[in-house]
Amino acid sequence: MITRWSRFVEELIRRSGAERQQYLDRRFPGLQTRLDFPVLGEDRAVFVYRGSSRQVTVSGDMTGWRRRLPLSRIPGTDLFVREMAFEPAARLDYKFVVDGEWRMDPLNSRVISEGGGENSELRMPRYRPAPEADPDAPAPPGQRESFRVRSRHLAGSRRVTVCLPAAYTSRRRWPVVCFHDGAEYLSLGLADRILGYMERAGELAAVSVFIHHGDRTRDYTLNAAYADFLAEELLPELAGRYRLACEPARRVMVGESLGALAAGYTAYRHPGVFGGCVCQSGAFNLAYPPARRSRFQKQERELFGLKVAEAPLPTRFYLVWGSYERAVCGLDFVAANERFAADLRRNPTVRGVTERVLPQGHSWGLWRDTLRDGLRWSFGGRDTGRRTGSGPAAG
Repeated sequence: MITRWSRFVEELIRRSGAERQQYLDRRFPGLQTRLDFPVLGEDRAVFVYRGSSRQVTVSGDMTGWRRRLPLSRIPGTDLFVREMAFEPAARLDYKFVVDGEWRMDPLNSRVISEGGGENSELRMPRYRPAPEADPDAPAPPGQRESFRVRSRHLAGSRRVTVCLPAAYTSRRRWPVVCFHDGAEYLSLGLADRILGYMERAGELAAVSVFIHHGDRTRDYTLNAAYADFLAEELLPELAGRYRLACEPARRVMVGESLGALAAGYTAYRHPGVFGGCVCQSGAFNLAYPPARRSRFQKQERELFGLKVAEAPLPTRFYLVWGSYERAVCGLDFVAANERFAADLRRNPTVRGVTERVLPQGHSWGLWRDTLRDGLRWSFGGRDTGRRTGSGPAAG
């Protein structure tokens, strides 16, 4: 595709004066029917924008959403372009900034929903979306109910949504998966659909518990009261309502970003309660002394990262992050996850550590793509060490 685009641009530049814009107006509609945008090569992408604008820039996972990279206007036309190099299997969120206004890419029909709204999505040629994370798939048939769990530790209550597997019966005990950021894992992470897919495939049938946060930063930033709520109040409440397995190996926590930090901290504070942690893009920067002050660190917390290598921690950890997470809210998530993984590996009580690094950013696209693999591994898969993968695990 990029060869055809290059030939078109060469022909366009050969024109002069008003003929250049006329050629563009005449030929571009046909290109739109034959090419996808951005225009892709094996390891290159060309961002394209048309409009009578003064300045067009692109920003996204590739820039940490802070820097804005300018597109070049082809003189005498309303066509702006910028070519960039990416890994052949990269998947990234981005937007244009047109004369200071954030805009979706009007030429790209791929859209991904994130916590702050919608972004345009770049999929390089070798990226393969996870088949289990299909937003158009029907909701799983298992029973679903929501209720509030009162908490002495939190001096209030938290809402939870419980999804039962389609095969649920009270005649056996079921594994349980607890999700931090529960509402977001349902609406953006498609976790209920992924678990339904896994049940149909015979991989995992579990009771899934989606915990809705209160003040997210307070709940998840090394909050002992929240960790105590999970281990001492939520699990007993769930055990009174459903037939759940009692063995730690059949209890797994899942979290992304601050939620992954909360999962790791809960496993540290209550060793032996949860046998597995799926930590997606964990904000483990906050588990260590900061090189500089972060807006998340407004009060003293237990920096458990300093104790991870020695503390009793009989848990399996599945860590995943994107190679484009070098500047998330001003924090280097890549370095923090590498440090946390290294400390876990030094701890002889840890039951297993696996790391997966994909060419993506801090995005629900990454977390959807890796949830199934993380759950399969947490419930008994082999320790495969560090993997720098090109996409979702083959199904």
